[in-house]
Amino acid sequence: MIPVRYHPAARQELRDAVHRGESERPGRGALLEAGVFHLLRRIRRLPRSAPRWPGLHGPAEVRRVVVKRHPYLVVYAILPEQVVVIAVAHMRQMPGYWQDRLATLPPVA
Repeated sequence: MIPVRYHPAARQELRDAVHRGESERPGRGALLEAGVFHLLRRIRRLPRSAPRWPGLHGPAEVRRVVVKRHPYLVVYAILPEQVVVIAVAHMRQMPGYWQDRLATLPPVA
């Protein structure tokens, strides 16, 4: 299985989304967090199982997957020895706002 790490901004996005969900309805944030962790387990086993981000070409494969029953996407980049979660993005946010984070990824050989 390939290791998964978070971009610091993505980790904060997840924390904020969990907190917002809990403040809206107790238990909603915990369900979101569990849904993201479930996806990360799948991504570790099958990193190429989700579709690529359309129109985005570069050295790293960028893919996205919807969190079941939540309006969030997990956007991640596949690198040779790890997967990096680039964003935990609400689907109503501006698409691709996270693309500048790709510049902080380690270079792909």
